[in-house]
Amino acid sequence: MGGADPEREKKRQLKNLKKNINRSKGRFYKTSGDLAQPSLAKFFYEIYKIIGSAQVFLEVADSSEALKNIIIESSFTDIQADIAQKVTEDALRQRANEVEIKVLANEVKEELVEFFSGFDINKVKEINYNYNKIRYLVDFVRYDYYFILKKFDSSLPERDFTYNPRFDSISGEYISEDIKDFLSVIPQMDTDPAWEKVLDVLKEYKGIEVINRQDWAKMLRGLSAVKKSSQLLMVAQYIDKDPYYVPYSEIYDEHIVENYLQTVKTKTEKVIQNLIREQKNAKKDQLLMGIFGTTIITRTKYYTEKNNMAFSKKGSGGFSYIEPMNYLKAFLLDILKRDVKELVDLLLIRGKWSTNLMSQQLSEAFYKCLDISQNLIEFDESLADEGPVGNKLKQAAFRAERDKAAAHVLTSTMNDVNEKAKELINNSAQNLINIGKGLKMVIEDYNKAKKELIINWKEIEGASEKEMLPWMTETYKRMFYFIQLLQSYMKKMD
Repeated sequence: MGGADPEREKKRQLKNLKKNINRSKGRFYKTSGDLAQPSLAKFFYEIYKIIGSAQVFLEVADSSEALKNIIIESSFTDIQADIAQKVTEDALRQRANEVEIKVLANEVKEELVEFFSGFDINKVKEINYNYNKIRYLVDFVRYDYYFILKKFDSSLPERDFTYNPRFDSISGEYISEDIKDFLSVIPQMDTDPAWEKVLDVLKEYKGIEVINRQDWAKMLRGLSAVKKSSQLLMVAQYIDKDPYYVPYSEIYDEHIVENYLQTVKTKTEKVIQNLIREQKNAKKDQLLMGIFGTTIITRTKYYTEKNNMAFSKKGSGGFSYIEPMNYLKAFLLDILKRDVKELVDLLLIRGKWSTNLMSQQLSEAFYKCLDISQNLIEFDESLADEGPVGNKLKQAAFRAERDKAAAHVLTSTMNDVNEKAKELINNSAQNLINIGKGLKMVIEDYNKAKKELIINWKEIEGASEKEMLPWMTETYKRMFYFIQLLQSYMKKMD
């Protein structure tokens, strides 16, 4: 009278559960006495026999990048498979030996566009669907069947299927949570044909059949019947006396294709960048050997990477032109002021030039470089701790973290230092180019049958202890290499 009684309704539903459990096939549970029956254990044991070995094989499958890659790569068209092979690091390195790196970079860019275009919306959807099926399978396989079975037979060994189990009836309360855990992993375990694709992927992943396919298909049919009958759900509800219990099941909707494609793009671009850098370094080392006879040059004292560490961490950007300044100082002091000077002095002092313009241009460029070499020495020395600029940088760096004004002084001073370094490099390059042009014209004149630029080569040869042509050629070659080296840095400076 006056409305429904919740407790009465609950009792009515529990009474219906009891009737339905007693009528169900399989007799998993005996309501009189609240006992889980050996038939329930046999149900779990039959599944355990089929997926027992897979528990070991798929232990880390849910976090395996290799498994994701396999399921994606198994969907490749022939064209995609070919491109995938062509953009591996080994293949790209081999291709870099056959074509220029810029040409290779353009080819790879076009290949990746074609590769990505093969992943249309339907293919992406299918790949993601199959991967999520694997996640459901892994959850199902990794359910602790042994734990629940051990409660029915305490002597049961783990994954030893030669043992003949002897299952006893046990109190339902001992396995209530186990049944609910199982109910959470079976909703997606259906008779979907996609399982064949999933098993193909798992076979490639481990190199063997992870689960017997016929047994798997048979088990899915039996599991489908149990799910349809709701036997296990009713048992869980009846044991807990909760007719309203609904199991929670994880829903997977992971999208793996986008990350895979981004990884392919990133790795490929990184290889190309490494190849470009390696080729530049190889070219740089080749130039250094041609200029100095070694790749290890240490000439600057204070505009160095070691000193830079104290400034770059303070947000000032640090020294920007460490390598070119080091090489420039070495060239100006060790080669220009010694080897080049000896040759230029001989040509200018002993030589009789048909036109003063050419000799003046060569002389002017050479002496400007000598001035620059002195400026460079002074610049480097000024960065010593006791030097005017170095001391200013040191003091500003010390206070920069807690004093905004000091931080501003540090950044401003560092910008001035780098601008001065840039100016020295650019001015040196221009004047060295002019010296190189002058030497080239002199060499060309020397090789002519009728000399036109310098008219007393015999006198010059007599005054020299070296053979003129090899000496001039070697000097010009070193000048040419050094100009190339500087220009490679100047491109970055623009």
